[in-house]
Order: sequence, then C-alpha cells, then structure tokens
Amino acid sequence: MNRKGKSSFLPKNRDNRVFLTPNDMLRLIGENVENGIYTFQKATELAKQNGMDLVVVSNKAVPPVYTIVEYAKYEYKKKKKDKITKKNSIKGGLKEIKFRTTIEEGDLLNKAERAKKFLQQGYKIKLYIMYIGRTIVFQDIGKKLLDRFIEVVEEYISDRVEKRVGKRKIVILSPRKINSNA
Repeated sequence: MNRKGKSSFLPKNRDNRVFLTPNDMLRLIGENVENGIYTFQKATELAKQNGMDLVVVSNKAVPPVYTIVEYAKYEYKKKKKDKITKKNSIKGGLKEIKFRTTIEEGDLLNKAERAKKFLQQGYKIKLYIMYIGRTIVFQDIGKKLLDRFIEVVEEYISDRVEKRVGKRKIVILSPRKINSNA
C-alpha cells in the first residue's frame, strides 16, 4: 500500500513493468499466498485482500513471475541486499606506481605502504621503474629497489609479471583473494 491507502500493483520502475490484460496468466509466489499460476485479475484481487502490492519478480519468464508483498518493504530489502553485494565485491581496477632508480628508502617505503592498501582493496598494481639517461647502465640498482618493494608487499600479492619495455621495467602485481568471512 502506498501512503494514500491505494495499492500500486506494479513497481514504480517502468522498465520492470509487464502490461497484462485481466485474463493473462502469471506465476504467483509469496509467503501469504499459495504458489501457482493465476490470472492477472485473480492475482490483483488476492493482493487487495491482503492489503499488499503485486510486484514483478521476473518479467522474462514464461509466464511472468509476480509476488504479493508490501512494495516499500520489498524495495528496502532489495536496496539493502544490493548494498551488501556491492560492499563484498572486489573492485579489481589497476593502480600505477612509478619511481626512478634514484628514489630514497623512505619514499620507496611510502609507495609500498600505499600499494599495500590498494592490494587489500583488490586492485592490481602496475610498477614502473624508469631508467632516465645513463641510469639504464645501473639496472642492478633497479632490481634491488624492486626486490625491496616486493619484500614489503609480499604478503598481499598472489603473483607478479615482469617485462621490459624500452627504458622501463614494468611489474604487474596481482592481489591475493580477499577472505569474505573476515
């Protein structure tokens, strides 16, 4: 029932509507009603008797599936369920972190701490070690920096892929799966 005491038999979301004539058949499910196939007219009468709304569950099914519920309560539960689903989903984007071979230890650790947070949130990390000018000669320094960085974030990564592109070394770190029970 809506606020004015009138029952709204179809959801407010017009995309979800299925327009039926009184003799069209539909499958009715719910707690307060016997599940089965009814005419649209009979289903609306049952909804009125219970003081509730007739709401589309699935309009792609043959026959379409409806339920008798209080629409406001139905929407509230649906939003709550969607919010929990969104909260538990892994974001799964890609974050980039760049540094040169001249980076200091403290700055490297700050970037590693930021990478930890991204990995915990489910993002992949793309590390760029840029060799500028003559620093290309000192690739061993870049290797040591990379090893130090990975040592800090190692408990949060599942695998890594390294490749060399021009004067850059690129490393992609994948996060470990997040335990949904925690």
